Order: sequence, then C-alpha cells, then structure tokens
Amino acid sequence: MVRVNEQSKGRHYYSIYEAMWKTPYENIYRIADETGLSRNTVARYVREMYANHIISDPSLCLKPAPNYTEYVYLMDFTDPWGVFMKLPGFPHVLYHAITEGHWNTLIITDKLLDFSQLVDFQAMTRRGKRGFCYTPLVTQTTWEESFKKAHNIIKSTPVQVNTREEALFLPWGEREWKLYHAFKDNIRRKAAPILKKINVRYDYYVEWVKSLHNHCAVTFGFYPEGYSRYMKYYFFLSSDYEELVKSVFTLFPTTPVIMEVDNNLLILASLQLSDTVRDFFSLIREMRINGLINELMHAPVLSQYWHR
Repeated sequence: MVRVNEQSKGRHYYSIYEAMWKTPYENIYRIADETGLSRNTVARYVREMYANHIISDPSLCLKPAPNYTEYVYLMDFTDPWGVFMKLPGFPHVLYHAITEGHWNTLIITDKLLDFSQLVDFQAMTRRGKRGFCYTPLVTQTTWEESFKKAHNIIKSTPVQVNTREEALFLPWGEREWKLYHAFKDNIRRKAAPILKKINVRYDYYVEWVKSLHNHCAVTFGFYPEGYSRYMKYYFFLSSDYEELVKSVFTLFPTTPVIMEVDNNLLILASLQLSDTVRDFFSLIREMRINGLINELMHAPVLSQYWHR
C-alpha cells in the first residue's frame, strides 16, 4: 500500500509541475482546478516539492536583444577552486561554476570581460554570446524508457532544420529593470510586499508581466528524486540537427537547461548516478557517430553559484 501511495503522489507531483510549467504565474486555486486536486493538497504537495528540491523556483532568463547581450566563457585556470571562491560579488558576473573535463571554469556575464587578466588564467576554451535559454517540459517516465525512445529517434532519418528565435529590442527603463531584479529568481513571489519595497505600482507590474514573454523565458526544473541526487553534466556541442538533438535531451525524467551560445548549444543535463551516466555517454557517442553532433565537449559540474 505504501508503494501505491508513493506512486500516486509521484503522479500528483508531476501533474502540479506540468501545470506550473505551462502557466508559472498561476495561483494554487487555478492549479487545483487544472489537476483535479484539492487546494489544500496542492499547497501541501508544492511545499513538499520545494522542501525536497523536486522543483526549482520558476526564474527569469533574459532573451538576447540588440541592446542587451550576455556572454558565456569556458576556461581553464591552474587554481579553479581559488577562482571559484573569489567570483561571488564580482561585477557583471551572473553565474559561475567549477567543472572537470574539457574546461574547469564556466562563467556567464552581462558585459564582455577579459578574464585572462586574472591570476592563474590558463586558457580560453570557448567564448561566445549567449542566445536563447529555456527548460523544456519533461515527461514522467523511467530512464530505461527514455533511452529506448532516444535510440529510436537517432535511428530515424533526421530532418536538417535549425531554427532560432528572432531577438527583439528590449524597451526597458528603470522601472522594468527594478521589477526584473526583484522577481528574476522566483516569478511566483508575492507581488504586494515586493512592489511596496521597490516603490512600483501594481498596474505597472501587471503590464510588465503581460509583456514578459517577449523578453524573458521562464526556466523551471523538475527532478523527481531531488536536485542534489543527480550528477550535473555540461555538454557543449554543434549540430546541423539542433531540433533533433534538443528533442533527445527532453526525453529524460529530469529537466535539462538548453542554452544557445553563438551557433552552438550548451546543455546542462541532470543524470541519475549508477549506469545512467555510462548509458547517456553511449547515447551521445551514437549521435556523433551518426553525424547528428559535430563538435562535442563535456564537463561534470563540481559546484555552481548563481549571483543574486
């Protein structure tokens, strides 16, 4: 009976995640209506999912614009841990991670910086402009079933179509940037106390939210066993079949973060420990052998830091 209850709860967790992914701004009442669960049950399950890190806060990722650019750096330092510890609070740095593989340091900034001036700098593996970033809706499935579907897709005749969304001008002033910085880490935060703190009227907030999809993507993750239970791997790759490659990464039960860097893709995958990592790398090799992936580099994440 316990197993049945756990399976049932897992299905409810997923249905709540799915509803929140589709409409991240919706309140508990609307989610309850969509999932068929009571409001109290939804509220309790959402608290449990956050406490166990099964879902992440729905956060904002700015889309590239002619007047706004972010940059991604894949680098090597002789003392990567020393650099990692010094970067919190570093001007214009939005995110940084220490990795182990084809590069040992990953940094994202909102201004082009020259990291070669830092002590212990060794090499710039790759630098480029960040394009669009998103977290696709993942399905509730098993790793075994995911691999079966992935191998079937790889064996099919691929269509060589790469599409990129058009970058729109970012028409934000001081007020819109205030709202972005106040809500970027969690778009579901209660608006009233925040608006009072930053001195922005509610009607301005409503108008900002209505137009937000033009300028921001909402990134929202689902990790059935809890975020810390998975090994994180970055894959940097180029492909003439981007849409197919992206679709393969969305087949698995954990959320990937898919990011464009110039004409390449940088994908963060959360992999179950044990044989899953080995099977996933075998799948990546198969994609490369079949000509679906051209250049490929990868690095497991040792630690990462989001700048607030």
